[in-house]
Amino acid sequence: MMTILMSVFLHGLSSVPLVSAYSRWYKAHVAKHPSASEAKPTIMSRLRHHPMPEDTEPVATDHHPSTTPPPAKPSPMRTGVGGPS
Repeated sequence: MMTILMSVFLHGLSSVPLVSAYSRWYKAHVAKHPSASEAKPTIMSRLRHHPMPEDTEPVATDHHPSTTPPPAKPSPMRTGVGGPS
């Protein structure tokens, strides 16, 4: 129990100085290397799984754009390691 309390306390104590140090490093890094990936704005974060075809292919629609879109199809359940097969 004491280890957990000390861990939480020290994390809180060290967070502000470490965030400040990282902020200073980041500003200097971006100034020196403007083409670095850290300096570029991101549109979408990287995917952590391979997209399935239905996630990447456009859906054909027969309706007029001003009408209400059709209900979304539920995507099939993705399984991971140890999940249902």
